[in-house]
Amino acid sequence: MWTPFSAGSFASPPPSRRLAALATALVAFALSGCAREVFPPALPGSPTARDVELARGGAPLPLPKRRGHRGLASLSIPDGAACLSWLTEHDVSYRSLSPRPGVDTPVAITGPLGGVRYESAGHTTLICDCRLAVTLDWLAPELRSFGITEVHHSGAYVYRTTKKGGPSLHALGLAIDVHQLRIDNREFDVQRDYSRGTGKSCSEDSPTLNRLACELDRSGFFREVLTPDDDYDHRNHLHLAISPL
Repeated sequence: MWTPFSAGSFASPPPSRRLAALATALVAFALSGCAREVFPPALPGSPTARDVELARGGAPLPLPKRRGHRGLASLSIPDGAACLSWLTEHDVSYRSLSPRPGVDTPVAITGPLGGVRYESAGHTTLICDCRLAVTLDWLAPELRSFGITEVHHSGAYVYRTTKKGGPSLHALGLAIDVHQLRIDNREFDVQRDYSRGTGKSCSEDSPTLNRLACELDRSGFFREVLTPDDDYDHRNHLHLAISPL
């Protein structure tokens, strides 16, 4: 059974309410060690006719490199209309959202990405930047090669800074924190099943989650792949983040 995660409420973008939103996000951060999904009280409807027109008229999305230096492959995924075009043309179920602080192309993913289902605190809506959604869609074949059908996460978009005061990739909608996965009808928990001290290892005889972290790291898509080996804040999840443009 999935371990439940609570989700906060999000009230933005009016400037007068940003402090309250940031306070909510910081409380969630303190509870989880990294991030919790922040859901708006109500999602907007389907993209407007203009959104669809722009998406359909966008330039074709270039194919990202499958292997490369850390984070560079994600830089080939554009934002804006071209990114929305990818989601539309590949039948990804999504809603284009109203502006969110920090996010270039905010979307709400409302269905699986490449056959992999994402869930947070009972919600199947993933709020993030479009580019992160495309990255997860592109990585789906690799995830499915591990037998992964479901990903349970505690957050993608959260409007906050890092502990050092710098911009967080969560605040840009470009990061996701993965706690649990369903693999070949078994449930794997990062806190329980990631082998600490072993590190990321792509060897076939390595523990499943350590091998997964290694493969994600060397995929070239992620600027950050943080595990329980990195620090106490990441003791119970894998933090995956792509590079901003």
